[in-house]
Amino acid sequence: MCPRNSFYSYYNTGKLAQIASVNANPMGGNDTVTSSYKYDIDGNRTFEGYALSGNYYYGDEWGNYYPFAYGTTYQSATATWDALNRMIAINDTVSATPMSAFYEYDAAGNVRRMASTHRTLDQQGTISSASTTEDYWYKYDSMNRVVVSRGLFSGARGSAITGTQYLIDGD
Repeated sequence: MCPRNSFYSYYNTGKLAQIASVNANPMGGNDTVTSSYKYDIDGNRTFEGYALSGNYYYGDEWGNYYPFAYGTTYQSATATWDALNRMIAINDTVSATPMSAFYEYDAAGNVRRMASTHRTLDQQGTISSASTTEDYWYKYDSMNRVVVSRGLFSGARGSAITGTQYLIDGD
């Protein structure tokens, strides 16, 4: 088993800045998995990244060893927040599975709309080559209970939405 050391660093606010896990690999080098975070002045997370980098040595038949370095970014997501500390957008356009989503809220702070573009995975975990777009609307009653979830927009903006409706009394 190869030894692993994890290192944590924090901002002066106490928020987590980075986790770096360094593993000695059996090829004589190191693998480093790094998770990085950034925050806005209100403490909302505005960035989350996840990357793998490392090096190893390979040899030829004459006993010579050569270094090889590698690196892959798996996540590089940014989030945008409004003045009421509600997430209004998240984007990850750098990774192998790019995605973006944005949110709209009603006056009570409930999610009114969620639209996203992303890639899906098949049953074997293979990433699709084409992006999928979803655009869902939500509606609430006067007590802020969901009455339409993942509804579809129809008509002019501000008009009714259609979708799955839930009975308020549970029947």
